[in-house]
Amino acid sequence: MGYEQRNYLETLYLFRKGTMEPEREEYFLWFANGVLDMKRETSGTSQYIDVDFRGPFNVPKQFKMDFEYRKIP
Repeated sequence: MGYEQRNYLETLYLFRKGTMEPEREEYFLWFANGVLDMKRETSGTSQYIDVDFRGPFNVPKQFKMDFEYRKIP
């Protein structure tokens, strides 16, 4: 995702990986100031969302959520 502020307009761009040709995707990943990667995972009989968020902070945020969007310890 990317964020910009220009002429009193704030814009948040969200790009879905794998939806455009690789050269354009590479440019947008360079342009982005944050990457949010969410994957559906299975562990035994339970399923969860694995979240990896890298952006304008020092340490990436990585955690797991159940399908009701509660963080799994």
